[in-house]
Amino acid sequence: MLVENWIDKTRCMKFATFKLLLFSTAFLFFYTINKFTERATKSRDNYGTSGTLIASSNQTIRKTCSPINPASMSHIYADERFKIIYCANPKVACSTWKATLLSLHLNETDLSNVDVHNPSVLKRFGIISFKYLTEEDINEKLKTYFKFMFSRHPFERLVSAYIDKFTKYNRYTITFRRRYGRRIQRMYRKKKRPSGNGVTFSEFVRFLTDTDAKVFSYNPHWASQVHLCQPCLVSYDFIGEWRNFIQDSKFVTKLLEKLVGRNVSLVARHVSEKRLSPTSAKDYYRTIKRKILSNLQKLYKNDLQTFNYTADEYFARKI
Repeated sequence: MLVENWIDKTRCMKFATFKLLLFSTAFLFFYTINKFTERATKSRDNYGTSGTLIASSNQTIRKTCSPINPASMSHIYADERFKIIYCANPKVACSTWKATLLSLHLNETDLSNVDVHNPSVLKRFGIISFKYLTEEDINEKLKTYFKFMFSRHPFERLVSAYIDKFTKYNRYTITFRRRYGRRIQRMYRKKKRPSGNGVTFSEFVRFLTDTDAKVFSYNPHWASQVHLCQPCLVSYDFIGEWRNFIQDSKFVTKLLEKLVGRNVSLVARHVSEKRLSPTSAKDYYRTIKRKILSNLQKLYKNDLQTFNYTADEYFARKI
């Protein structure tokens, strides 16, 4: 009887130990997953969400996607050596991130003289635009590569594009003044020979809301971020947010370090330029008529919804 009792107690203790071990393992697993998801999907004080698509059902999202068209995915790059996919979203530090990815191959951070926007330069190191890949290649890479991008409130991004392309006078912006500036001035001014210089923000916004969709989507600096990065098809593992750029970038570099096998530092570009604050961006819209602002909201509807932004804060600042 004593032996049987001892055996029963031993069995109970083993079973209890097994249950405790199982529970501890499960708790540790779900705690780790929860912390990762929590970090990736944390709120940005209603300004947007990082890692939005991690927490959503990508399978459901992809059911509504258009077929893959490499020609329309030129701003999405695949680093074939380190298995990284990145969408170079203009006006959301894409110069910095292109330089950072390039530095992984060069083992240096001084890339000030390198044209990171030249696809041929990137391609030389195996960082290839989707426009050069076949549909089969893209599908295969989407299954296994780490995919990330950064989003920005479309209204704020638009101000940044205006400042960069229409208020700065250098060899990089002359094309914008000739191609768009002259056209805008012909539409809203009586001058017969417009120079293209001095386009106001109000004129620029009217131009975007008055012209057709092709003109709107033609230039990547103000085209829809959904159109450029196609989150429906790509199903990004992480979506960082501009207003939390430093913290989100640190998070991404830590993930990249695991893929690269060494320390990864962000290679900052345009560090001398003053950063546009959200408040300063909103000030540009104070004189924009409510009707035009509503049209702009419709124009960027997909960006606002997909990346969890709202235009309410801009309407609230109307004079």
